Amino acid sequence: MADLPNLDSHTRPSDPEHHDFFAKHHDGKQYFCPWPGFDKRGFKDLLRWNLGDNPHAKQKKTHPPTPTVEEDPLGKLSAAREADAQLIVMWLGHASFLIEIDGLRIITDPLFGRASPLVARQAPAPLTAQQITDVDIVLLTHGHRDHFDASSLASLANHNQDALFVTPVGLNRALPGSCKRKLEVDWWQHFTLGEESVRFTFTPSQHWHQRTPFDRNKALWGGWHMHGSHTLYHMGDSGYFGGFEAVAEVLETPDVMMLPMGAYEPRWFMGPQHMDPAGALQSWKDVGATWGIPMHWGTFDLSNEPLDAGPKEFRELLEQQEDPADEQLASHFYELAHGGVASWKNKELL
Repeated sequence: MADLPNLDSHTRPSDPEHHDFFAKHHDGKQYFCPWPGFDKRGFKDLLRWNLGDNPHAKQKKTHPPTPTVEEDPLGKLSAAREADAQLIVMWLGHASFLIEIDGLRIITDPLFGRASPLVARQAPAPLTAQQITDVDIVLLTHGHRDHFDASSLASLANHNQDALFVTPVGLNRALPGSCKRKLEVDWWQHFTLGEESVRFTFTPSQHWHQRTPFDRNKALWGGWHMHGSHTLYHMGDSGYFGGFEAVAEVLETPDVMMLPMGAYEPRWFMGPQHMDPAGALQSWKDVGATWGIPMHWGTFDLSNEPLDAGPKEFRELLEQQEDPADEQLASHFYELAHGGVASWKNKELL
C-alpha cells in the first residue's frame, strides 16, 4: 500500500485584512470560525424555523420540480475520455462530483442514497458506488450527513481499496473501517498526489460540524482547491464570508468553481451557514474563477425554497448585472443534470 503524502502549510497572505482566515480556530475543545461576523445558530433557532411558516410550502406541494437526470452518464463519461479531455467533471448530485484530472480520479462528498432516514433523494444517484472504480482520492468537506455518508464511503472503499480518504481534522475517526488509507488536514494544509503532482489544499469555509448530539464542532469543515493542468475549487458548505478573497490571494485562480446555491431559506436561519444565489455570485467574483457549476441544489429538500430555486434565481441575478465584465459570467455558468458531464482541454470547454 502506497505511503501517505506529506502535508505542508501555506503562509499568511500579504494583505493584513486576510490574516483572520489564518488565525487559530481551535480553543482546545472545539473548532470555530475565527473571523468576526459569524453568528452561530442553535437548537432554539432550529425549533423556531421548524415551527414557523414556509411561504413556499404550497408551491412545493402543488408544483414540485422534476430534477433532470442524464440518461447515459457512463456514455457521456466515455465520450469525454475519447475526446482526450484533460479535465472531466461529472455531477453526481448535491456536493458529490466525479473528477478526472491529470491521470487522477477524484470523488468529493460521495453520497449514493438518502441524506438521512428522514431525507430522501429527489433525484436518483446517476451512478452506483459499484460503477465507480479506480478511484485515487476521496475528498470530504465536513461531517454533516448530507456530505459524509458512512455507507457510501464503505461501498466505495470496498471497490477501491487503494483509494486515499481525506477528511478535515477530527473526522478520520468517523470513516468506516474499510477505508484503509486515510489522512486528516487542517485549513491551508496541502499535499500533492499523482505523477503530474496535482496539489490539493484544504480551505476555510463558514460552517460547522455535528454528527451526533455530543460532537458539535469536534471536527473541522472547509472546501477543496485542486491545482494541476487545470484548477478547481469545491467550496464545500459555507455562508458568504471574506475568506473567498483570501483564497483568491493565496491560491491559483480556478478554471472551474463549484458554487453552492441550495438550502438557503429562511435567510435569518440559513444565512451564516449556506449561501443564497447572491452570495454564490459574489463569491464567484471574489475568487475570479472562469467557469461556475452549481451544486448543493436539486437533490435533497433541506430548506424552505423550492428544490430548483437556486440556479433559477442565480440566472436572474446574472441577467441583472450591469458591468460589461459580468457578461462572461452568464456565458460561463454551466448547469449540469444529475450525471451530466463537463470537460475541458487546453482550458477550452469541449
